Amino acid sequence: MVVMDEKAQYIVKVDDQDHIFDTYAEFCNFMSDNSQAVIQGIEKLED
Repeated sequence: MVVMDEKAQYIVKVDDQDHIFDTYAEFCNFMSDNSQAVIQGIEKLED
């Protein structure tokens, strides 16, 4: 399990597509809408 920083941006690779989330809440909303999604990688964008 990846611990996500509330304020950081993340690129999440889902089903061979990259999605950029500005907040953890956005990521949570996406995952609740896409419960069958397979997360292939999470990359934190550094400031």
